[in-house]
Amino acid sequence: MRIEDIYAAAFGREHLATLLEQLVRSFDAQSGFLACTVPDGAAFQAQFGNDPAWLDLYATRYHQHDILFPRLMQAAEGQCVTAHAMLAEPAVRASIFYRDYLAPMGVVDNLAVNLFKQPGLSAHLALIRRGAVAPFADTDRDRLQALVPHLRRAVYVGSHLSRAIDQMAALRTLVAARGDAVLMLDAQHRVIDHDPAAADLLALRHGEPVRLPALARAINLARTGGQPVAVELADGVATPLPVLVQVLPVIRDRFADLGDTGGIACIVHLTRLDRPSTIAIGAIAAFYRLTPTEARVLDDVVTHADLIGIGSRLGMARATARTHLHRIYEKTATGGQAALIALAHRFVTISGGDTLNR
Repeated sequence: MRIEDIYAAAFGREHLATLLEQLVRSFDAQSGFLACTVPDGAAFQAQFGNDPAWLDLYATRYHQHDILFPRLMQAAEGQCVTAHAMLAEPAVRASIFYRDYLAPMGVVDNLAVNLFKQPGLSAHLALIRRGAVAPFADTDRDRLQALVPHLRRAVYVGSHLSRAIDQMAALRTLVAARGDAVLMLDAQHRVIDHDPAAADLLALRHGEPVRLPALARAINLARTGGQPVAVELADGVATPLPVLVQVLPVIRDRFADLGDTGGIACIVHLTRLDRPSTIAIGAIAAFYRLTPTEARVLDDVVTHADLIGIGSRLGMARATARTHLHRIYEKTATGGQAALIALAHRFVTISGGDTLNR
């Protein structure tokens, strides 16, 4: 088992299964897994050699019956333990967990370690021997113990990278909810991150400069001028796509430049200009204590920007509509249509549509 193989697993969830395979083979086990446990359940981050249905049964049914788990959790963080002696105890053998879950799979021993024990969350590595094989020896436990510091560091680094990935996904979700898109460029203006939904439309390729000439020019103009730039993107689309391009510089750590591309130097925010904003009419009505009818009038004003037709569109007399409108002006302290619409657009919601896709 090479130390460098352990650290390789830190840089991608897809490498964890490979690490587990190497550990399983190195310790003459039949299977293994890396799991996270919270007070109300467990989840397997990676596994090798197990029947996925068997693991799923643990998470959905047998976790609550696991008579061994509390005892394994008594081991100190980073201390390797084996379960063979516990599996021979009469009380364990008589338990639902052993009888219905472990015994049918022929589990002989479990070489396990609590890599991390934190309030509300713990991470465990387990190597399992099944069938007509010997249990783990003390030398096996000692060999795994020597690897634990490296395994802990690798899992810790991987956890932080996973957190960064999740944070990026959350930001993408926020931006996409507004119907916008975000690109992240390095100092050489190469794309180092982008919204997947916009990749094809904008001809984006990871590690390469922005390909659309009009978009590249607009990004450069917005970056050097410090002001938003409106542009129509016509390349490769049937109808020109109007967007507002804004570039925000990022203060970065040069240490992040190690790798295939540099760190993030600027964020490019693209806003579609051919879609209306969604106004939180209900929130405005609640905040200014508008009646339901006044809220309907407000919605009509914001949608149509036409005061004369309010009555006909809402099925009320023109004088009645005008009365409601003036009450809205008074409650919102706007005094007129222009100020009211300007106020309404301060209540733009984040649910604006599907990114840049048509």
